[in-house]
Amino acid sequence: KRRKARHENHQTHLIKMSDSKRMATNIMALFSIIFFWGFLRRLFSIISLKKREEESDPNVDYVMLWKEKKELTPAQKYRLYDLLGDERRLNEVGVRNPDELTVAKMREYSMKRVAVRGIKFSRFETKVVEDNTFVYALKAPFKLLCQQAEKLEIRKELVLNHFTSLRSSGTYNSFKATLTDTKPQKITTTPSDVTDNLPTARTWKDRTTAVFSVASADQFKSFNSLKNRSFFTSQERQIVVETLLLSIKSVSDKRCLLSLLESEGILEFFPIHDNEDKRTVAKQVNEKPNADKSLWSVAQYFGTEVAFYFGWISFYSSWLVIPAILGFVLHLYNNYFVGEGLDTLTVLYSIGIAVWSTVYLEFWKRRTSTLSFEWNTDHLQEQEIWAEPRPQFKGQVRVSPITDKPELYYPANSRRLKYLVTYPIIFVCLLASAAFMVTCLSLSDYLEGVGKKKYFSTFTFLNDYLSLLPTIAYSILVPVLNVAYTYLANYLNDWENHRTTAAHENAQIFKLVLFWFINSYLSLFYIAFVQLDLARLRSQLASLLVTSQVLWNAQEILTPYIQEKYTIWTNVQATKKVEGEEADIHFNAIEKELQMSPSGPMFDEYIKIVIQFGYVTLFGCVWPMAALMALLNNQIEIRSDLWKLTTVLRRPPAKKASDIGSWYYVLEFMSLAAVITNFAFLGAYMLFSHPADKITNLTSNYHQYGLALWTWDFVNLPIITKLVLLLIGEHIVVGIKVILAAVIPDVPGDIEKLKAREYYRQHMMLLEVNAEDPTPNSSLEDSDDEETEVKQKELKDSKDHKQKETEKSKSPKLAKRNDADSEREVENQRKQVLLDRQMEEERIEQERRRESEKIEALRYERKVEEMKKQREMHLDREPEIVFVERQAPEVYQQVSNAKTASEIVAERLAKGVVVDSIPPIGKV
Repeated sequence: KRRKARHENHQTHLIKMSDSKRMATNIMALFSIIFFWGFLRRLFSIISLKKREEESDPNVDYVMLWKEKKELTPAQKYRLYDLLGDERRLNEVGVRNPDELTVAKMREYSMKRVAVRGIKFSRFETKVVEDNTFVYALKAPFKLLCQQAEKLEIRKELVLNHFTSLRSSGTYNSFKATLTDTKPQKITTTPSDVTDNLPTARTWKDRTTAVFSVASADQFKSFNSLKNRSFFTSQERQIVVETLLLSIKSVSDKRCLLSLLESEGILEFFPIHDNEDKRTVAKQVNEKPNADKSLWSVAQYFGTEVAFYFGWISFYSSWLVIPAILGFVLHLYNNYFVGEGLDTLTVLYSIGIAVWSTVYLEFWKRRTSTLSFEWNTDHLQEQEIWAEPRPQFKGQVRVSPITDKPELYYPANSRRLKYLVTYPIIFVCLLASAAFMVTCLSLSDYLEGVGKKKYFSTFTFLNDYLSLLPTIAYSILVPVLNVAYTYLANYLNDWENHRTTAAHENAQIFKLVLFWFINSYLSLFYIAFVQLDLARLRSQLASLLVTSQVLWNAQEILTPYIQEKYTIWTNVQATKKVEGEEADIHFNAIEKELQMSPSGPMFDEYIKIVIQFGYVTLFGCVWPMAALMALLNNQIEIRSDLWKLTTVLRRPPAKKASDIGSWYYVLEFMSLAAVITNFAFLGAYMLFSHPADKITNLTSNYHQYGLALWTWDFVNLPIITKLVLLLIGEHIVVGIKVILAAVIPDVPGDIEKLKAREYYRQHMMLLEVNAEDPTPNSSLEDSDDEETEVKQKELKDSKDHKQKETEKSKSPKLAKRNDADSEREVENQRKQVLLDRQMEEERIEQERRRESEKIEALRYERKVEEMKKQREMHLDREPEIVFVERQAPEVYQQVSNAKTASEIVAERLAKGVVVDSIPPIGKV
């Protein structure tokens, strides 16, 4: 008995020693991971901030590459010639038929249209591009930036403490009334005073902004001190240039010309980095990724689409702290007390993860509302209705019922009919992929059993590695299938012909996410519900979560980095062959960006973190350490993504976004599926794997250490009772999620109040303008929308000026100006204002005339077709139509009076009117 007692005490001591050693190992592993994460964070910070770079050229906003080395095929020539449909401009560059069309002619034609938009460009000589490649550096002049900033509704910060001046005391329309002799005095304006006078002004976090206006430019911060291109940020300048470039459309179907040429491989155009702003963004994000200041700097440099990605991943990482700490403590507890089984705390942790995901998503909606309001994109979804379509969008030209301007239209019913073709194809591909994966896993299990029976006596090593053959085959074929499916999904998505970029991306996300889910989660579901092997499921989850994240990060960083270094090396070697081995080769900032890889879509960045979110929530009861691994990976992911965008990739075009798009609905679906998955796994584990011996051992261990947590014998209950209890528990958790989603408001209260105040202020100012200066509707019936907007703006500016003049007359501090220098300054400013106003009116008149011509032509198109059918029955030859600039209605009326084309031409020429062309009526 004494020997038996000593042996039992010795075994107990060994168990305690092993448990202590296991806990110490886990703690050391945690500290090692934290140290490694800190080392990588410091490494990315050093690489991003200490890298020596050339100063970027502030006079270059965009770079355009024309690849004339590529020869156009006959099919391309005829397709591009028909697409342009601009015979007059093509004749000016020497193209009279499709056979004469070349890339050089296309370049000359396109650059002329770029110059018409007011964009300045110059040829950039460099040796880092291929032969017969022309590089142009584009920039927008300051006056053009001011005009387009007002049109694009770019918001700038207002000055609250400023000197009263001529231009800030009134508008251009009422300039003469502002001529006073009072000296400027410093006044203090509160945010409420500014927002009451400017309908677009809004104040948030001690920062008041408003849509830029040329008429009230002096009210904006730094305008008076700069008055040059540096008043606008590099992103704002690039937005103006990009908008003007995308406004160059083909005459035939009104699609973006430059984007179509880019899809043909003829052209590339992209914005360039601003190295000073880039370093500021990298420093702020590396220090505090989730801070409002850091996200604001990202939005101001990369655009709100990229900023929402960084805001979402940093917000998600901050919410991972609590489940990461609880999961790590639970992991140590399970290793020390439980072992390989499941206990009550693990079940409670999985339920808590499901509830946590709902609370996290609801608070992210609140965070999205705050960020979109701060970044002035809260009205973006409403503007999608009349936004410019995608360059690849195809349709028929019609007059928009919203804007009364020509637009491309594609019936929604036609797109819905295409859904009946695309989505069955998608689901067939998904079923084939799932069947292939299940077959490989089943075959691997079968061969593993074959190997255990030692069938191979000669090649004995095959007995151990036989089960790996299906896994190897699957690993080789999955990338191929992934590329093929991605190509098919993109092709079908383009065929559906979505109008806006947001709708196109949302449909693409739905098609690609399903395939990624099958590749990422199907093996785990197979192990969980077919094999019922908890230990293997835990090791598989840890392997996928850690290994896949590391491989993805390495791939997305190393691939563009190696490509950039290889391109630079090849250019250096080519230059040394020409200039000699001892030549000092130096590349400026633009040449370095020409050798970088273009930035990819945001889908590649989102999908990794969304898959990771599924690992954490769908299998929360399997491996509690998943939240901690995800948290550490996200800290590295934020900095690696930023380093990649600022160091080895070209600057992406700034895109606007009001949220993360359809990714939120994907996360919401996974949050709901997490409840079902965890309860289903617990039911399968308790019902079919027969863990009664493990539960008994757990109970004895609990009593041994004084932890009687499992006090109810759940294992020995009837199966029906177990199923009922699991269903009740699942419904209770889903109900809790629904209640939380309904109770937590989507928009913070202060944001709702500010939006309501802004809407009320704009509404009241519009009513005041209509009450002071009523305008009959009949006076604007025949005018264009642009002319109406100009008149409404003049009325508003006049009203603002009257209000400011009233305030001036009431102020006792303002006296008349007697200084001669001030009078000269006033006179110079008056002349400049009148000149700017005259140029603006000429531009508006030209645009109004062009829009009027388009609308009139569209209105009479149907009438011409009807006349054609009637006249073909009476005329021996095909009638013709004469296009005379700004006289189309009169010409159509003459044709309707049955005059021949020759008679019309004779009458026009007799009156001295120039006739552009006489095409047949069938080609109108």
